[in-house]
Amino acid sequence: SSSTQTLTKTAGSINAFSEWYDTGAGDLALVANFSASQALNPDSATDFNFVPTAFTFTSGSLVMDSGDVFTPNGPSLYSFITVNLTGGTFNPTASTSIATLTINGGTFNAASNSTTTVTGNFTYTSGTFNHNSGIMYFAIPGSVTITPNAAVFNNVTFDFPGSSSAAITASIASDMTIAGNLSVQSTNTSSGSYVIRSSVSGTTRAINVAGDLIFPTTSSTASAYLGD
Repeated sequence: SSSTQTLTKTAGSINAFSEWYDTGAGDLALVANFSASQALNPDSATDFNFVPTAFTFTSGSLVMDSGDVFTPNGPSLYSFITVNLTGGTFNPTASTSIATLTINGGTFNAASNSTTTVTGNFTYTSGTFNHNSGIMYFAIPGSVTITPNAAVFNNVTFDFPGSSSAAITASIASDMTIAGNLSVQSTNTSSGSYVIRSSVSGTTRAINVAGDLIFPTTSSTASAYLGD
């Protein structure tokens, strides 16, 4: 890490519930949750590292362009409303939560043996998606579209968390390849339901699973369906 790290606000607002401090070794440490509403756009010189803590770093969006390399170490959780990779390399080294993840020419190196949570749409068009033996956790609070194309996942979990009584759909817009296991579950505490189906009626989407198809035991009264 470098000895100096700079955060520059060009638009939007920053709401810090507390502050971070310099550890004296060129790294930062959060002392409470941090939230920023504007886009975080690293450049090729970005060295923005936190030591692991129990707190959360939240950014409105992460925009990666050609030549950008972003390797944010710690804290326990990074949360982004959107991540849009049209170039560059994103190397999250802690569990990462993303509402909408789009990979269109960049490289996404998922945290090794960790969990990447996506709560909205997932789109892979081009570039590189490295699962690094981790878990892709589709925690879908509402209807979403998942377009994996040539991306290969390790383990995948579909879940309908929360307490909604809605009936929602996870639309699969291309075939999906899973090198490990596929788990279909619902931790919803209400009577909601969700179905995983093709995004186009009458068009079959294949989910190719090299490992096991798992429906975990649950006390939830919500329903989960794989296919129509």
